[in-house]
Amino acid sequence: MNTNFRPNARTFFRFAIPSVASMLMYSLYTIIDGIFLAHAVGEYALAAINLVMPYVNAVFALAVFFSMGTSTLVAFALGRGDREEADRVFTQNTYVLFALSFALAALVEIFTEPLARFLGASGNTAAYVVTYLRIVAPFTFFFMVGYSFEVLVKTGGHPAMSFVSMLSCFVANVALHLVLVVWLDLGIAGGAVATVVAQGIGFFIFVVHFLRKKSSLRFVRLKKLFLGVYGKILSLGLSEFAGEASLALTVFLFNRAAYRLLGDDGVISYAVLAYVNNIVLMVMSGVAQGMQPLVGLSHGAGDAKSCARFYGYALKTAAVAALACFLACQFFAEGITRLLLEPSSAMFGYTAGALRIFSYSFLLVGFNLCSAGFFNAMERPGRALVISVGRGIVVIAASVYLMSALLGARGLWLATSASEALVFAVNAALVLTLFLRDKTLRFNEKSLRP
Repeated sequence: MNTNFRPNARTFFRFAIPSVASMLMYSLYTIIDGIFLAHAVGEYALAAINLVMPYVNAVFALAVFFSMGTSTLVAFALGRGDREEADRVFTQNTYVLFALSFALAALVEIFTEPLARFLGASGNTAAYVVTYLRIVAPFTFFFMVGYSFEVLVKTGGHPAMSFVSMLSCFVANVALHLVLVVWLDLGIAGGAVATVVAQGIGFFIFVVHFLRKKSSLRFVRLKKLFLGVYGKILSLGLSEFAGEASLALTVFLFNRAAYRLLGDDGVISYAVLAYVNNIVLMVMSGVAQGMQPLVGLSHGAGDAKSCARFYGYALKTAAVAALACFLACQFFAEGITRLLLEPSSAMFGYTAGALRIFSYSFLLVGFNLCSAGFFNAMERPGRALVISVGRGIVVIAASVYLMSALLGARGLWLATSASEALVFAVNAALVLTLFLRDKTLRFNEKSLRP
């Protein structure tokens, strides 16, 4: 990979746009299940997919745990010009994720029904949840290893390839859902098969890329596994793991609270909010992930000013995206809700109102995610972990419990905003102290000019 790039906006957007596009495509990819199943099968199928989401998020959290730390080490190696080390770390991570995904798939197949009950499946949704899990679980490696490839193909200097893969997945997912769910009327089983096949297409696109000579990263023969490197990999990936695991925990907690306050209707309503929230999170994560390899490469090369520039570009981009998402939910809540619920649904009007309340959290999430990614790329995993754990586990759990207890369902929809606001305050303090202590970092208008 050529590390002699100019630290300007053009370089940032060359990485950020494909990253955001691929993450946005991924979020739309996940919402396809909900759209087709909600309209072709019914609202309980929509609720069932949302009940399964904590498991899916947990799978991706494990992939993130290994992949983001690996990405950072690969970026450092490429920044030093050590291609052999980069290939070795990349190959070993692929082996480890394959083994982990097969072990996880076996556990899910053995304990499918207990897992469904743990996720909150009830009499109306249990059969849907069990069917979906049993079809998807054997192909967990498509999701885990495929995500790792998506991250590392960008680190290797081919960010557009991640978009090509995700676009292929998206098109295949839409086409297969149309055929299997709508035309052949295979219900939630058809939706699960469509998801697996589409994910497999994206997986094999990455495999072909890494086997080509033009790839900056290649599979190499390993004489032995260097497991000692995983202390570094996991410490660097811990903050992103906590952030991704927080999605699983958040959906799980909200599903439980929504059912307690509103019954199955609450789970249906929250499913809509969760899909919209996932789109926003994926956009912000795409900005952060587009920034991270650039900051990592700059940091590996000892160029602190470029680190600050790329961070500044990410914050500005995230702020614009956050405002756009918030305004869309405020002015077009009914239109967004109509994608997943029929206007005749008893929960349609209520859900649109809940979406307007929930969307206030979008205004701060970009800063929090970009800052966590910046800390990690700068080898400050402790600061990144504070943000990720605070935002995604400790604070959100407390907010869901307290806000719903004090204000009922309205408080539940405000819980995410309260959580993001508190984390924002802590995050701002951590960013400020970093820039004050490290005099080589200059976060000002001059440093942000192309």
